[in-house]
Amino acid sequence: MAGLPGLDGTRASSDCNWGTDADAQRPGILGPKNLPSTVRRDWTMNANDSYWLPNPAQKLEGFARIIGCEKCQRTLRTRMVDRYVIDALAQGKISPTQLRGFEHENRVMGAEVMSEGNDLNEVCALAQGGDACDVLKAWDRTSNVNSRGNQIFEEFVTRLPTAPVVGTESYWVKQWDERDPIGTPRNLNETDPQVIQAMKDAIADLRARNVPMNATWGSLQVAGDDGAPAIPLGGGLGDETGNANALASRNPVANSDRYKPITYGSSHIQAISFLAGGAVDTKTILTYGQSEDPTSPWSKDQTELFGKKRWVSFPFTPTQISAQQISKLTVTG
Repeated sequence: MAGLPGLDGTRASSDCNWGTDADAQRPGILGPKNLPSTVRRDWTMNANDSYWLPNPAQKLEGFARIIGCEKCQRTLRTRMVDRYVIDALAQGKISPTQLRGFEHENRVMGAEVMSEGNDLNEVCALAQGGDACDVLKAWDRTSNVNSRGNQIFEEFVTRLPTAPVVGTESYWVKQWDERDPIGTPRNLNETDPQVIQAMKDAIADLRARNVPMNATWGSLQVAGDDGAPAIPLGGGLGDETGNANALASRNPVANSDRYKPITYGSSHIQAISFLAGGAVDTKTILTYGQSEDPTSPWSKDQTELFGKKRWVSFPFTPTQISAQQISKLTVTG
């Protein structure tokens, strides 16, 4: 499942011995010629998927399986990042503002695909979801802090039936196709009893936890790190629902009474643009803050900026560094 081999230690000095490529920097590893790489003049991307598809126009194939899978289904998160670029390029070149804007558009790829043909709404109707269906119908298919309905979708998607082999999920009518790797799978199977049951269970769970169907996402998803106040955060589940701005709740220290206190996901983010004349447009954000001391003013300031879709102008060139210098200490001896 993970694509990792098991080695027989009794054969460590024979056919299971480490190989060494002629161009390897040290014995026992692959050399650059046997590692995937690409240089393009338009664009490349990766969203924690394998190296296979850095651009829909290029496929990197023929490498050792231990590096990653080839000819394999892309996650919804990967497809979302591809769509950001493709949709923006359809309008012309991508500006620095657009580049960093992708981080906070918070489109949910899974919702966009499953809403085609009104499938998502039909599933809810068949599940007799009541007011949840009204909320889903009005939902803007984003995970912004003011969005209403993302909680229903996240609970629904995480309950869809799993498949023993990725690419054979029963809830899709059109299964994954290598010839259309970022356009498939698609067409939610809205009449599948398991899909309808997933929606019923999702809504029932939210009701049992007293989570309002029409609650804003920012009232439910907040910062959950040590000492963090309940700062509303946009974004959501990554591979499962298709958020490029992937956030998750894992062992929250603060705000554990909230529906989704965030402790994991988008962390250090940067949007760098090299401009004419040597200028550099450098925007960054450290989402969980610079200090682990919850009493420090630097503990939550950037988390608040992140929740408001704002950035830090990071000094890059000597001139920019000099302009933002707070103090200077020279150590000699």
